[in-house]
Amino acid sequence: TSQDFIVNAGATLTVEPGVTIKMGDQSSITMRGDILAIGTSAENIKFTSIYDTPVPGNWKYLRIESPSENSTLSYVRFEYGGRYFSTTALDARAMVSIYEATTTILNSVFENSQIAGLRATRFNGTISGSSFNTGTTTNTDRVGLYIYEGAPTISGSTFSTNYSGLTLESTN
Repeated sequence: TSQDFIVNAGATLTVEPGVTIKMGDQSSITMRGDILAIGTSAENIKFTSIYDTPVPGNWKYLRIESPSENSTLSYVRFEYGGRYFSTTALDARAMVSIYEATTTILNSVFENSQIAGLRATRFNGTISGSSFNTGTTTNTDRVGLYIYEGAPTISGSTFSTNYSGLTLESTN
């Protein structure tokens, strides 16, 4: 329940429709290569807690970082992740963290996270048809989608039950 899984640059992790990936405690997945998690409307892919009675923060994150260039998350449901500690880098404080990587996110769900549902840093990818629901409107850390720098394309997405649905920040 406390394992970190790393996919190195040049490799691709393919997750088939209908697959459920369960993680616990301090588990995380870091993608330096690409991830192709392409589900369907009938067979979503799910990243969730290993526990029978899950709570937000049961697992850390899926992180996609440079040099990943062609990752796609389509019809993927992320839930009960986002565990972090005071020593966790700010750009990794999310259930899904994208750092300087080109990624396409379509028709996906980010819900019941301990902190941000999706945090993207220097992100120029696409997010479309997705929903963000961290599960509370009272915790200031729970942001549905947090973008720090970049020029993403965001369309057709919904934000509900978040302290802040969408936060855009830049140093410029």
